[in-house]
Amino acid sequence: MIWSVNEQLLSKQFCKLMLVESISESTARAIFNNAFVNGVAVYSIITHAKKQLRKSVFTPEKILKQMDLHGGRLHYEGISIID
Repeated sequence: MIWSVNEQLLSKQFCKLMLVESISESTARAIFNNAFVNGVAVYSIITHAKKQLRKSVFTPEKILKQMDLHGGRLHYEGISIID
C-alpha cells in the first residue's frame, strides 16, 4: 500500500511542481482523513503516529532536559521547546 501511495505521488506531474512541504502536508491530511481506506485504517494510523511521537519527539530524556532548563516545570504550551 505504501508503495502504491508513493508511486501515485511521484507519478503525478503536479506533484513534481509542488514543494516537499506541500506534498507532505497533503499526504498527511489524506492519511489522517476518515475517508482514507474507507475509515478502516484511521485507528491504526493514529496508534502508529502516537508510538512514533513518543519514541522520537516526547522522549523522557528530552522532557526532563527541558524541565531542568526551565525550573522543573514544563506545561503543555511549553512542549514546543522540545528539540
